[in-house]
Amino acid sequence: MRIGIDMDDTITNSWECLLPYYSRMFNIPEDVLRKSKPYYNSVAHLITLEEYFEMMTPIYDSVIPNVTLKDNVKETIDALYELGHQVFFITARGRGHTDPYKDTKDYLDRYHIKYEKIITNAENKAKACKEEHIDLFIDDSPRHAKEVSELGIKVLMPETYYNKDVEFTHFNNWGEVLDLIKER
Repeated sequence: MRIGIDMDDTITNSWECLLPYYSRMFNIPEDVLRKSKPYYNSVAHLITLEEYFEMMTPIYDSVIPNVTLKDNVKETIDALYELGHQVFFITARGRGHTDPYKDTKDYLDRYHIKYEKIITNAENKAKACKEEHIDLFIDDSPRHAKEVSELGIKVLMPETYYNKDVEFTHFNNWGEVLDLIKER
């Protein structure tokens, strides 16, 4: 099976690692940010998208390469390869990053995470999934999940406070992913 996987907040804890920066920069308490939609959506009422990316690029460039990896990601991906599956990382990382491909590749390589291909700047993940003949997609974003599922591609979601009410198969940790894929 060809499995597409998102990066930020799917295999990493990006939003959690960025919260202190957002809190300081936008003067919003972290507990308020933890209940808002992540990234630009949390501050859209304060700043334009252009201003946001101008402000956030240096933050993304310094923080995103060092965010923590979610537990059991590497072990699960290794097990998927042992079962004959292939992994494609499909991320919207692009705008707001000086070199999203290099940052993503360096991150995955640092953790020795196997992959067939990295696709960055994927604002339209459904299109990327279709082009790569993805059979299963894993992403935390309700919008991307919906668009991909409309192509008939099965979607798994790490459960978060901002997507728990979306009707896809959710998992609470990467240890569950392998079982969900084996059931399929």
